Order: sequence, then structure tokens, then C-alpha cells
Amino acid sequence: MDPGLEKLTEQVKSSNPFDIDKLKILGWLRLYFSNMQKDYMIQIVNIMGRLHFETISDFADPVLKINVEFPNTFWHNMGRYNDPLRDIRLEENGWKVINIRSKNPTLTDVEDALKSV
Repeated sequence: MDPGLEKLTEQVKSSNPFDIDKLKILGWLRLYFSNMQKDYMIQIVNIMGRLHFETISDFADPVLKINVEFPNTFWHNMGRYNDPLRDIRLEENGWKVINIRSKNPTLTDVEDALKSV
């Protein structure tokens, strides 16, 4: 494991155990996309500068406009409202959306999804 990621993982252990898994995935995604961020707020504004759409992504690279989602994972709040048009809205605004549908994602799941892009 990357020493920086290991240090960050140690800091998070005391707060939320789900964050550790997300940090491992984040570290791996950053090998491909250096600007990848966890729990990133994507905001789409219209031509007048008004908010048109917003969503919190699992992982996003705002520079390359790549959104990586894990819609079936254990860390999602299944009871919350999920916008069925989210992916379409993002793609219409230049974002590449990658959905990884594993309930307990592994790095192999992530790697396979990225290969298909």
C-alpha cells in the first residue's frame, strides 16, 4: 500500500470503517486519474449561472469529468432518493459515467470497469 494512503487510512480508522474501503478504491483510482476525489459534489449550472443540477458522486475527477459510481455497494444510503436521470444529465454535460455494480467491490471490479472505458 502507498505510504501516504496507509497514513490516511490510519487516521480514518477511528471514524468510519466504510471510509477505509472507499480510501483504498480512491488510492487505486488515483493511479489512473490523479485528480480523483471521494464524495465530490458535481454542480451543473446553466448559461445564466443558475444551478441546473447537482449530485454527490462516489468518486469524480472534475478536471477530466469522469464520474465513478458504485450504486449497489454497502456504503450507499439505499433509502435515499436516487435520481434515475443522473447519468443522462451528467453525460449531456460532458461527463463520462462509469457504474460499477458490485455489492462489495474489489480492485479487480474497478480495473475491469476502467478497461471497458
